[in-house]
Amino acid sequence: PETNSVPTKRGFDEFYGYNCQRQAHTLYPEHLWHKEQKVKLKNKLVKYLQKKKIEVYDLGTDSEVSVDYPDYAKAVGQAVADSRLDLGILICKSGIGMSIACNRVKGARCAKVSTIKEAKSSREHNNANVLVLNSDMFIFKAKDIVDVFVGTPFSNEERHVRRIGKLDL
Repeated sequence: PETNSVPTKRGFDEFYGYNCQRQAHTLYPEHLWHKEQKVKLKNKLVKYLQKKKIEVYDLGTDSEVSVDYPDYAKAVGQAVADSRLDLGILICKSGIGMSIACNRVKGARCAKVSTIKEAKSSREHNNANVLVLNSDMFIFKAKDIVDVFVGTPFSNEERHVRRIGKLDL
């Protein structure tokens, strides 16, 4: 799902919830910088995982043009829920919208993670199957988080199984 339109100044007014007419020209490049960062971080992580002999299916965009993140979040969530993918990784400016959209897919358990500890517990305790990273993250930190997320199995403890069962009601 690609779009050829770039957000207008009016879109920024609506998104930020206040009138930013005088700041619109400074917000716009920041917005593009985040798009560029997302693509760069994604491409670096894809190469990193491939070097580790992990099969990667890139369902994302390689464009810096603004896209509708729910389309990508739902596509990855559905692929994981349908067992077409074992795990998914999403990258977004903050990661919050992606995690909300992905978690609307039944069977997807998406965790917006910023630390190694969160990556470990999201897998061990919540059996998270989709990881969301924010695009501001340095690559070395992202690699560490991805390594822990991919390498940590679900604990399968009764209390965690019981709690996860309540999520899918």
